[in-house]
Amino acid sequence: MNLDDIYTPLEEAKKELERRWNDPELKRKVEEYIGKDHLPEYFFEKPHAISIEDVATPNLYCWTFASKAYDIGLEPLHFEYLDDIFITTNHDKASLGKMSFYHGLDDNGDMIKSIKRVMHLDGSEEKKKIKEIKTLTGEMLTDLHHRLLLKNFPEAKIFDGSAWFTNKGSLAKNYYKYVLAMTICHGALFENFLNYGYEGNLVENILIPAFDEIKKEFGLKPLIISVAPTNKELEKFWLAYPEFISTMI
Repeated sequence: MNLDDIYTPLEEAKKELERRWNDPELKRKVEEYIGKDHLPEYFFEKPHAISIEDVATPNLYCWTFASKAYDIGLEPLHFEYLDDIFITTNHDKASLGKMSFYHGLDDNGDMIKSIKRVMHLDGSEEKKKIKEIKTLTGEMLTDLHHRLLLKNFPEAKIFDGSAWFTNKGSLAKNYYKYVLAMTICHGALFENFLNYGYEGNLVENILIPAFDEIKKEFGLKPLIISVAPTNKELEKFWLAYPEFISTMI
């Protein structure tokens, strides 16, 4: 399967999600498959735009996610994994402690940025649970990022899915099919998947098999919407923050 084949265009996803949400038998089957007691309560109200994150934070990726979600009438839901461990070699996690701020592009088209370190990043935080880490000022890392998010998105819905991930097997190879099952009729996953490095292995060995399994189970394609271009050069851009965020820390 070509990686591009997993995505559904924005407007098509909107129409398909509306149709599926109004199919009570389909909803029953999905809730039975996932375990009704294991679905976040938000999903019983209406379908949502889902973003799976270590910590909800207002980086440029978040701003694009929210904009696209609102474009099709979906409320963003930040589905976190705060029990996950912090590893500095993971770019997404490292960017929470070494925050980059976007100031535009130079004459060569390269990103102009400033950096503010909010964690020690000296190895003392390595392999701690994300929810246990403190910033240099003593504020919890999660509190800092939630504060910044809610300052800019006061209506943001944040769900700590740690217990959910644990219940579904803790590892992506165990829980990812259930993530995709949520996108059959309860929401759409907004995500960019990269086909190189660590994430390339995740795509090949976890995402694609889970995608095929859920599609076969329900006879429907999981709804995944690409948030942004997926080339490697733009990866650091999406992890950066609008420059005005630096004044809020």
